[in-house]
Amino acid sequence: MGLGTKINKIGEKPEFAVAISGMEGLFARVAERWFKKSKLVSGFLYWVTKPAAAGLLVPAIRWLAPVFPTFDSYDWRNGLESNLISFLWACWERKREQISVDPDLERDFRALLATVVSRGSHAAIALRDHVVGSAAA
Repeated sequence: MGLGTKINKIGEKPEFAVAISGMEGLFARVAERWFKKSKLVSGFLYWVTKPAAAGLLVPAIRWLAPVFPTFDSYDWRNGLESNLISFLWACWERKREQISVDPDLERDFRALLATVVSRGSHAAIALRDHVVGSAAA
């Protein structure tokens, strides 16, 4: 996928958002094949929160939800936890309405949230509290 190279620079440029969104099918195939590797998932989580990748946030929830239950404690290195928290924050802040009206998408989002909250970090718990508080509002 090239994460960690020039694609990170492209991710910073909103003018590439349409082109990257148009590659959703390619990213779906990449996710299916390569998201068994936690280091790659961590890099993707970091990248997908960038402005040019905003169109992939919602599909990424669906790609990632089945992957995280397969990771063991060793897989949670390489910034995976903090990148997942940042990803979920971005999803909730930018796509909250879309997530909230789709029961399957909301289930997948909440499964990812529960996974990271179960690890006990203060940032994950704060995110959970924010999601619960803003969903009730």
